[in-house]
Amino acid sequence: MTVEKAVAINIRERLVRREMTQGQLAIATGMTPTALSARLRGEREFRLSELHAISEALGVRLSDLMPDEEAKQR
Repeated sequence: MTVEKAVAINIRERLVRREMTQGQLAIATGMTPTALSARLRGEREFRLSELHAISEALGVRLSDLMPDEEAKQR
């Protein structure tokens, strides 16, 4: 699994835990829903500034969005 895909999965899991929609996350981060969706589908890579904004909106550390070693090996 690629790092980008693992990050997208981690973000989706955090959205579910917070009962937050992609649209709400897009608004909270200043991203367009289309841009966020494309990144979560792996069509585009996240920018560091976007990941930082996402971590703040989800109330987690940036490192919490990064894949662990097990996820990298899948």
